[in-house]
Amino acid sequence: MPDVVQVGPFLLKMQWLVGIGSLLVGYLVIRYRLKVAGPNAAGYRDERVIQTIENSALLALVVWKFSVAIFDPASIWANPMALLYYTGGAQGVWLAAVAALIYFYLRARRERVSVWVYGELVAVGLLAATAIYHLISLFWYHQGVQSDVLQIVTALTILLLAFFRSGKEVGDALNLDQAVLWFSLAQVGIAFLDPRRPRYWRGFSREQVLYIGLSALTLGIEWAAERRRLGRNV
Repeated sequence: MPDVVQVGPFLLKMQWLVGIGSLLVGYLVIRYRLKVAGPNAAGYRDERVIQTIENSALLALVVWKFSVAIFDPASIWANPMALLYYTGGAQGVWLAAVAALIYFYLRARRERVSVWVYGELVAVGLLAATAIYHLISLFWYHQGVQSDVLQIVTALTILLLAFFRSGKEVGDALNLDQAVLWFSLAQVGIAFLDPRRPRYWRGFSREQVLYIGLSALTLGIEWAAERRRLGRNV
């Protein structure tokens, strides 16, 4: 398959198209999660929840696409048309994630829906998208086979055990926290399979450092929740 597809005057990377297709699958899995959640999730089947997720995805896409103007303003100043062809790259992904999280928080307060509900649904969608993306990569590029297989196994295992086991309610904070913890630790380990990863700190890449920080944050949340639980039982 070609790495680039021409659509009119635009050249689109196949990697982008595969990513968008994977996210669409993730969106369908989100809707399925709500459908099978059972009577305890009846309050979360409102279309407003789905609309919030759709709007956040659009916001994240726009931020990622145009964040190149923040990270490389000199190139955009020299050639404004570059905005149509360039993206914010990996840095743009993290900025888009922050923008989406802020949007979720504001919408959760406005709609009086637990922020953990949005957190779980997004996690479900991203895990499904991750599995699909690496499945396509596995049969397309035939490179990094070990990494792709581990990504697929990790995503599907967490997806099935953490979110689709019988009796699991939508928006269980501890459940989501543990899922994020295990996914983050897996990402740190899987990254070591890439010998070309850029070193950022003590042999770790920038992404590994971010995932380590996320793991520490989830452990802190669990510790704080346990202390509150013990305090109430005293």
